[in-house]
Amino acid sequence: MDAQSILEKYAEKAGWNVDSMLAKACEYIDNQQAADAFEDFVHEAANEEIGMA
Repeated sequence: MDAQSILEKYAEKAGWNVDSMLAKACEYIDNQQAADAFEDFVHEAANEEIGMA
């Protein structure tokens, strides 16, 4: 199951909206203590979006 599906599975029960689901995802990322890896991922994704891949 992908990450979005997992969040959606619990969102209705917990009363989460898109913002609260994003907050939960960010909390999980922070708990992994891998901010450098996340920044690398976001950097690459942003570069792909603006055509700098």
